[in-house]
Amino acid sequence: TSLREAFGDDNACNPECELGKFCTSRATCQSCPVGSFCNDGLKTPCPKGTYGDEEGLDGCKDCPIGTYNSSTGATSVT
Repeated sequence: TSLREAFGDDNACNPECELGKFCTSRATCQSCPVGSFCNDGLKTPCPKGTYGDEEGLDGCKDCPIGTYNSSTGATSVT
């Protein structure tokens, strides 16, 4: 699904957002918040077993061996 299909022509970011940024409802690109990763202009919470400890990530970091985050959107290793 493209941004134009997801948001409609009037609300799509143009040009589309770079990695680590997402398209807001106001059709602007914003840095991805901690606990999330952003690809193709879409923001997604970090899945279980990963974390996002800084803004602007295009992929979450794996938890180190011996640790695990059991919830989505983690911002640090527990």
